[in-house]
Amino acid sequence: MQTAPDLPSHSFDVDKEVRFACSEMSSHPISLAYRAGLIGVLLGLVALPLIYFGLVAAIVYGMYFHFVHDLAFLEAGGFWGFVVYLAPAIVGPALIWFMLRPFFIKRAKVALPHEIKPADEPAILEFVERICDLLRAPRPKHIYVDLQPNAGASVNGVRGLLRRELNLTIGLPLVSVLSVSQFGLVLAHEFGHFAQGAGMRLSFLIREFNEWIAQIAFQPDIIEQKVADSVGRGGLYGFVIALALRIALWLTRRLLHAVLLLSHAISCYSLRQMEHDADLYGAKVAGTNAFATVSKKLRWVDDGCSRAMQLVERAASEGRCPANLVELIDARADAARDYDVWRYDESADRLSDGWFDTHPSPAKRIAYVNKFSTTPVVVDDRPAALLFASFDRLARETTIAFYRENGLAIENFALQELDAFCNGEVLNPGQRVAVKRFLANRAAVERPVSLTAADVANANGMETDRLLRDWNLAHEQTEDAFISFARARSRRLQLLRAQALIDARIRFNPRQFGLRACSRTELADKLRQVASASLDAQEKLLVFDAATRRRLAHALKLSKQNPFSFSHCLALLPAFEKIAPLYAQTYESFVCLGDLLASNRSYRPKTRAHRKMLERSDSLKTDLRLLASRLQLQDPAHPDMTITDRLASRLPSTKLPFSQQIFLEARECLTCLSSTYFQCLARLCTAAAESESSKLAS
Repeated sequence: MQTAPDLPSHSFDVDKEVRFACSEMSSHPISLAYRAGLIGVLLGLVALPLIYFGLVAAIVYGMYFHFVHDLAFLEAGGFWGFVVYLAPAIVGPALIWFMLRPFFIKRAKVALPHEIKPADEPAILEFVERICDLLRAPRPKHIYVDLQPNAGASVNGVRGLLRRELNLTIGLPLVSVLSVSQFGLVLAHEFGHFAQGAGMRLSFLIREFNEWIAQIAFQPDIIEQKVADSVGRGGLYGFVIALALRIALWLTRRLLHAVLLLSHAISCYSLRQMEHDADLYGAKVAGTNAFATVSKKLRWVDDGCSRAMQLVERAASEGRCPANLVELIDARADAARDYDVWRYDESADRLSDGWFDTHPSPAKRIAYVNKFSTTPVVVDDRPAALLFASFDRLARETTIAFYRENGLAIENFALQELDAFCNGEVLNPGQRVAVKRFLANRAAVERPVSLTAADVANANGMETDRLLRDWNLAHEQTEDAFISFARARSRRLQLLRAQALIDARIRFNPRQFGLRACSRTELADKLRQVASASLDAQEKLLVFDAATRRRLAHALKLSKQNPFSFSHCLALLPAFEKIAPLYAQTYESFVCLGDLLASNRSYRPKTRAHRKMLERSDSLKTDLRLLASRLQLQDPAHPDMTITDRLASRLPSTKLPFSQQIFLEARECLTCLSSTYFQCLARLCTAAAESESSKLAS
């Protein structure tokens, strides 16, 4: 195991270095929707426990009434009458135990994140207190840091509920991408929750009640199965009692599901209004423009975090891990920002909030704060990480703690710095800059670069300055076409997902996919429109493709590197051009299969959904085999194996049901191919960037 380097620390004086425009802000009026949410939660807290305990009381009274008034079963029913009379004596207590079981369940203890102490991080504590005083919110009892891509405010248990003690948790990956003023906005949002005294308390109580009901409604079916089996060993009579017990448990579970859904819907509505109210606190501190910027950064960091965790999961199986997870998440967030136009679907922001959404959509949140006129109180564009005495050391310590909490024997792993960890898997920051230099944010396996060794050999002696001007002009002229193509690609994938669900007869909200109704006719029309828009955009992008090819070929021809070092990469690009349509088709099938796997109907045998899931899995398996068979070429990152061999080595060793296994294999295969393509592209662009920079400097 490698030890962390001795990292320097620094001092940061908040009073002297961060300017606050005022010492206290005026409060804003509470909206009618926020008041309605609080009233709904309050009514729910009164009504829902009454429903719950009323159900228990009804079961007890029903047993009493049966034993007192149904003696006729014993007198005239013979043995069967005795069974009918006795059944409630077994079913009733079992139901009461089923309802009261959470009283006897011990909650699992959750390890607390790393806590910041005033002696270790005086500046961040002072900054937090200044924001709290600015908003007239209570100061947090504890401040924790973790590796989540967000920040959070929480009640400090039952004691905190009574004494208004609150905890603040700061996600270090978020801090690493924010400026001081943007970080102040995030803190103000969380302290806005602190200021919501009644709202925080009521939300805490109803969430606790929801968790209580969920323990009953969603406890494993094996419990009722064991109870029924123990009664059902008594032959026919035991079977009758066991059947009555299982029916009663099923009905009770369904009723509690309904109670839980009602309670959850009430709490979610209240939480959405609390988010809007807290957003205003954040906008007052840093302004509405900063609020929109932070909303985007939150999305990028969240995407970067999920991708970084996938890399860590894969690398851990090879006995290595990044020494600084925050640094890796930051790098993946930068990549998500560069290729945001490929992945982000703006139409999702325009959807109305669902019943069970705890947060409003980003577009609605931005629109809400824009209704108010705000003047930023904190304007400071320096990195927020400067508020910490040694942010890098804290990130490394939190990384090690994260590994240990997740059961990794970190002593047996090699801790690697960012460039070494990324090597052969994803682009490191330097490689990403080189690729972006020549391809902007337009690199994708679905539209691979068209460049051959002959193009490099035949590159003419044009001036580097002229080639760069031509490329910049082509980039500017085709920007609208590129955005149109990226959106058409995203829209096509969205429509194909809807088509897969319609074919499988799985219900869904058509607005989720930008449709008015679940209509095959509307779907076919929109797919034709998307195909036409995609073709038009691709024709316009040919100008940029030609400019990029000339510029890359010219720079590679002038490169001082041995041509053999990137010749195998030039040989790979035509192969990726040939498989690009198949790769796109495979990716679309992979995403659609994921939607089918997410539906419970797909797991019911002899249903159309189950049949369509198996058909999609078979088709995806065939496409994966075709992809592998067409890539019997040397892997640029692993010279000792072909790309096909590398794909085979990445297949998961798990033994899951067929469709789930194919889904995992497809994910690994597509990830590996994308990694291979970008590693190949990075080697070419790095060599070209060195050559071009040298030529421009001379």
